Amino acid sequence: MNKYKEEIIVVKVTLIMFFMLLAACTEADNKNSSAPGSLSGKTIKRTITAGTGLFANKGTSTIKVSSNSNTYIKTDAGNNVADSVGTYTYTSSGDTGVFSMKDSSLSFATCLFIYNKKTSGTFKCTVASDVKAKQSGTFVEI
Repeated sequence: MNKYKEEIIVVKVTLIMFFMLLAACTEADNKNSSAPGSLSGKTIKRTITAGTGLFANKGTSTIKVSSNSNTYIKTDAGNNVADSVGTYTYTSSGDTGVFSMKDSSLSFATCLFIYNKKTSGTFKCTVASDVKAKQSGTFVEI
């Protein structure tokens, strides 16, 4: 093989590696492997894709978390989710935030917020009074 062809191959391989690295860095910038340490003052928009039992099976809702107390307001944004208020506790570990609430419409419920990007991901909720009740979908902090 002549020297010119070898140089072209090296340049092509280098460019391919560069673009692969660039794509990986861009993807890494969009990811956040850690759930936030607090939801205080945040607003979370949920898009519900599945639900059973006491939970709506579709629709959207917004959870507005107070910045100065352990309370929240959940409002319906799609006519399928009951508005409610309540108190909550929140803990996080790794990419998962655990939002446990005493809700005015569901009694005691827990939502896992699994962050696959810095401010968005998927969620799964359960309610203590109905082991068959489950809800899931996507969320984004707004």
